[in-house]
Amino acid sequence: MAQEEGRSSRECVLVVDDARSIRDFITEYILAPRGFEILTATDGLEGLRLAFDKQPDLMIVDVQMPNMDGLEMLRRLQLRRIIIPAILITAHSSEKVAIEALRMGVRDYVLKPFDVKEMDEAIDRALRESRLMGAHGELRQQLEEQERYLRRLTQQVNALYSLSRMIATTTDFDALLQRLAEAAAFLSRADQSALFLLDESRGQLLMRAAHNAPLKPASFPLNASPAAHVLRTLQTTVLDSNAARQLMPEAPPLGTLAYVPMVANTRRIGVLSVATYAQKQTFSQGDRRLLTILGGMAAQAILSRQLEGENRRPSEP
Repeated sequence: MAQEEGRSSRECVLVVDDARSIRDFITEYILAPRGFEILTATDGLEGLRLAFDKQPDLMIVDVQMPNMDGLEMLRRLQLRRIIIPAILITAHSSEKVAIEALRMGVRDYVLKPFDVKEMDEAIDRALRESRLMGAHGELRQQLEEQERYLRRLTQQVNALYSLSRMIATTTDFDALLQRLAEAAAFLSRADQSALFLLDESRGQLLMRAAHNAPLKPASFPLNASPAAHVLRTLQTTVLDSNAARQLMPEAPPLGTLAYVPMVANTRRIGVLSVATYAQKQTFSQGDRRLLTILGGMAAQAILSRQLEGENRRPSEP
């Protein structure tokens, strides 16, 4: 029977003993004064269920109990690969019990009758190791997260390097725009992307390339759209799902939509857009920085191609 059903930030101790007097003594005089969250069970079966469901930080388990004894309870937890520090309570000092307890992962065992100090010391010893294991697990998780971040950073650096080489060697203008759109989606982990170029003669931003989005005649007027606002202010804009739906009511639902200006030598070239499908996914500051870098690279490459095209035009007689 659980005295507290929910888990909290306090360390949780499960007491499993068929003797009510023992349970009450441990909970009232040892655990409660130290502020532990307390769970209690009257036999091994109930203790096993609570251990599965609640995953306490420590168990204090009697050896002799009806339905299922303490060692069998610990054995079943071990078979399920559930590691919970345990203190075993036994009425008789037995080498056989001690050896079997160690095999079950028991941190300590206490002989009946015991006093508050003796149990306090056993709890401290058991939880000290548990806390160290928890700290080790947190450190390992942090290292794994750092490794994932470094792998992602390496992929992004390699992608930018490959993109810079591609820009220098690609002569097909449409292929260049397509690769830039694909790079925007990869670098920001977006589900789709598009590239719009400024057409000053028409007063519009025209879609010229897209990734995972239909490449169809699409344009934004320069006086009444978020993309055009981004080009005027040169500030990246991120829209949530509601704003994205209002902007594009006929498109599939989007989680987040971002517009990034493309500018080279103070000359406005166009806008990159990236979008996610997941409602809770957004673009981090790192994603935005990478998109800003990509926007600058794209703008410079496009401007160079545009100037080359202008220089190749035949001069008027």
